[in-house]
Amino acid sequence: MMKDALMLAHKADGNCVYLATHGCSIQSTKPQMCREMDCRRIAQQITWTQARKLNAKGALKMLLWQRGRDLLRGKS
Repeated sequence: MMKDALMLAHKADGNCVYLATHGCSIQSTKPQMCREMDCRRIAQQITWTQARKLNAKGALKMLLWQRGRDLLRGKS
């Protein structure tokens, strides 16, 4: 997604390997990158066009970018 960015391993469907039926399965010990991740920052740093291109490559889910935009606009 971003040059030299590190990320956790993902399942074939793109979900985090620690994502369980009811959310994060390692919530109490989740890595710092998970604690700091904020979809609003992603939406601020990349444009819609960039998000679409990353989505097409499988590097970013468009829903994540859109959620960040919604939160920035005050939508719940």
